[in-house]
Amino acid sequence: MEFMSNLQRGLDEQKPSLFELLSEQQLAGLIPPSLRYLLAVATHRRPRYLLRILNSFDEIYALLMLAVERHYLRTYGGGFTENFYGLKRERVLRIKGGEAPRASKAAPALMREALRLKERDIWKNLAIMVGLPYLKRKLDESYDIHIPQASIIGPQYNRNTLPPNATLRERIIYYYKWFLRNVYPSINAAYYFSLLAFNLAYLFDNTKYFSPFLWLVGTRIRRMGQADYRAIAFAEQTPVPPTSRPGNRPGQTNSIWHPVNSPLHCISSPVVEPATTPPHLHIRPQIPGMVARLGFRPAVIAKSDRGARPTTSDRVRHAYEKGSTDHLWGRQ
Repeated sequence: MEFMSNLQRGLDEQKPSLFELLSEQQLAGLIPPSLRYLLAVATHRRPRYLLRILNSFDEIYALLMLAVERHYLRTYGGGFTENFYGLKRERVLRIKGGEAPRASKAAPALMREALRLKERDIWKNLAIMVGLPYLKRKLDESYDIHIPQASIIGPQYNRNTLPPNATLRERIIYYYKWFLRNVYPSINAAYYFSLLAFNLAYLFDNTKYFSPFLWLVGTRIRRMGQADYRAIAFAEQTPVPPTSRPGNRPGQTNSIWHPVNSPLHCISSPVVEPATTPPHLHIRPQIPGMVARLGFRPAVIAKSDRGARPTTSDRVRHAYEKGSTDHLWGRQ
């Protein structure tokens, strides 16, 4: 995608603008309510099967996103929605300034491996990507439920005291309501104020982190470069299957599912013997065949020496040397 305008454009090409990060955060925030709405509509048609899932939507969604985000962090180096914007997460170097521009330009592949998230860093980022939003949603939901009750009931709601013989569950509920009334509003205000402060500092290039939680885990968000795309393309390549054995036709492999290598083919295939010339196609000598058709009977030729019996070719050669072939055969 086109890089959006940045106030500090030209200083660091790998640094994403604040508007890109805010757009990514808005996209990630739209996923839970959209899925909840679709699930609620489907529950009206199949309440028997989907009602329990709808009641435990936050827990199921957190487990699902834990698996998805872990896969994307290990494979692409960024979150699920960050991958759509071409963003990644990397560790910050523990050096002065936290930057090594010369090494990044000279050996980008080595710097990528050095700044890549380790297993421990992945779990830290999962805590702030999945665990923190889940906790925030549950606290906001509880605050929206209990505070209106206090406003409607009035002082009677606040005069609820813990009985002396209260059970453990009643004690937990009592202190939880007290936390929502007295402590959580201040924590919620500090949460949004810290986000605003880091966003402004990131906008004016006074910090590398646009969120205080990224600062706590020592991770920053960067744009993906050519070295990242090459590494991802290399990791996604499927292994090439082993070549077929020598003598196979093109496209034939050693798999038993290939028609030539299947057991049925091996059983039904006849045994191929070496090719031989049929008896009726044997080439016979010309002179003996002509003699047989004319009705001549070959005469007995005395051996010229004590060697082996002369062959037909020897007889013909001997006749041509004498100048006549009449002595080779006689009429009956």
